[in-house]
Amino acid sequence: MNTTEWTPRIATADQYLDAQYLFMAAATGEVSIEEKLNKLDDVRRRRVAMNALPPPTFEDRRQFSSEETADAVVFLEKTLKSRENEALLLGWMDNADLSADVRYLEKTCGLAADPDNDIFFVGGSRAGELKKQLIKRRFSRVIDIGEISKVDESGEMDEMQLQDKLEDLPNIRTVRPERAHYLNPDAAPLVVLMHSEQIQRRVKLLHVGRNTTVLMAPLWTTQLLKNIFKLARVGRNALKLKDSLLGCSAVVIGAGPSLDELLPAIAQRQKNLIVICAFKALKAVVAAGIAPDFVVCLDPKQKVRHMEGVDLSRIGGFLIEVASHDELVAAIDDCTLLPYVASDLPIELLRALNVVDVPVIGTSGSAIHSAIQLAVLTGCRRVYMAGTDFGFPANRLYGKGAGTGDQFTVAADGRSYTRQPLDSHFREGELQLVPSNDGHGVRASLEMIKFREWVEARITKLSSEKIVEFRNLCRQGAVIAGAPFENINALRDDAPVKPNIDTLVDALPSVSKTPSTKLYSVFAKRKKNIDKVLDACEKATSKKFTGDALQRTMAKIQRHSKRCPEVSFLINDKLIELNEYTDRKRILGNSERDNILRKLLQETYQAAKELSSIYRVALSADPVYQRRHIT
Repeated sequence: MNTTEWTPRIATADQYLDAQYLFMAAATGEVSIEEKLNKLDDVRRRRVAMNALPPPTFEDRRQFSSEETADAVVFLEKTLKSRENEALLLGWMDNADLSADVRYLEKTCGLAADPDNDIFFVGGSRAGELKKQLIKRRFSRVIDIGEISKVDESGEMDEMQLQDKLEDLPNIRTVRPERAHYLNPDAAPLVVLMHSEQIQRRVKLLHVGRNTTVLMAPLWTTQLLKNIFKLARVGRNALKLKDSLLGCSAVVIGAGPSLDELLPAIAQRQKNLIVICAFKALKAVVAAGIAPDFVVCLDPKQKVRHMEGVDLSRIGGFLIEVASHDELVAAIDDCTLLPYVASDLPIELLRALNVVDVPVIGTSGSAIHSAIQLAVLTGCRRVYMAGTDFGFPANRLYGKGAGTGDQFTVAADGRSYTRQPLDSHFREGELQLVPSNDGHGVRASLEMIKFREWVEARITKLSSEKIVEFRNLCRQGAVIAGAPFENINALRDDAPVKPNIDTLVDALPSVSKTPSTKLYSVFAKRKKNIDKVLDACEKATSKKFTGDALQRTMAKIQRHSKRCPEVSFLINDKLIELNEYTDRKRILGNSERDNILRKLLQETYQAAKELSSIYRVALSADPVYQRRHIT
């Protein structure tokens, strides 16, 4: 039987139609209402699979076979028929003899609801019964609003409790923000709207974190591997700085607009302050006559341009994430490197490599978070915050001389923004007005709100333990709970004069777990394992396997890949995409399964090829490797 790219689409349409007809038979037959509703939920699941079909490449071609044309017509006919049937199903939902709770649930959710992949929030006097019904019908993610006990005067739910409830759900970061349903028959329309907006905001924040992982995984993997040789040779252990600056005061400097009025005063007081600045603020800080004690790097896309013209010998140390841009790591000389790891994926890769022992510093995506934790680690008892506006005063993103090259625009109504960083991808999103220290309010993105909330949670914990006091110097910046605003002119200068930072970091032990003379053998072995994956992929791509033969080939490649987590890390985004597609499809036809496996094979091949090249380049600097492999 000849197959075309329409074959799996036709199979999916058939499955959707079958589910519809089974429901219709149940709806008109002598079966229980529970059985009818289960059949209706099956229709919903098949509808999701139908809508998950990717656009056909057929549309991009000018020439196509008669078989493809015939199959395209068949698929279109089945699609139109399924749409006609949907109208009948909606009619049943309107007229069926259902209880008030069930009728409300069905009308609110509609056919578009996805029992497996959406979130359902229930509230009101019947919340318990609604939740019980949804769980009985195998809906995967259900939250009772009544379990969120903290509600403010306006009726808004406590954001942190809401986030905790979301975090408890399975695979919550795969849920798209628009896939949250709010079910509360007792609530007034304005309350429904308010709670729905809160829920959407929280889910968006979680989705931002997931998207960051998807976008960054390839960079984290390749750049970590390129950096690891240098970090193993020269990196120092930042954990050994613990309490080395006990009793000192620190100023944590971000790149925000408040720098313009704060840097001159900080320059005058720097002999009594431990200065910790984010990498994007470095040039502005140095231009103000300040010699930072520590510079913090996190973003793997930030490049050397943020430190061009800076005398690195005047900086005490770079607290640098292990997956920072490799050109940046290579360019940092005359300054001690203090590597750390911030994200789950690089942590797992470091464990697999097992050549360095570096601290794990959870950052939630902001270098400011790393800087705050460094201040606490070293024993500073008061932490001032500058350039940490967590919003956009006067619709500006950075202070003068900081973060140069990024384009940032706020819409005329102040409700949205666009941003094109020079080092990264285009971004856009909504803005929300949050309280500011000058009383006027400041616009903030969801990302900025997320960063601020992390700081507030950290401050709450440290304040309860009476370890550190925080002060916010940003007059036009966002209010930070637990860090009261303090005018820069009132900055205390009675802190002890700081010790010599160069002496402190020079005395730190190495992060390396492997003598430099043995690094060659460790990485040569890893390259050998990668090359086995590469060879298996090359053999597989040269033969047009299908069905069981293709599955056996992929199983063999996966066995080799288990020794090389770098491969799966590098194609992490593709694996997520494939997993989500197959989760929604549930049942795959043979042709479609083969296509997915071939796509995975090609992605694995490209990843192994790139990784082998990275190891080869890195090893080429080793004299032993040169003698054995380079002619």
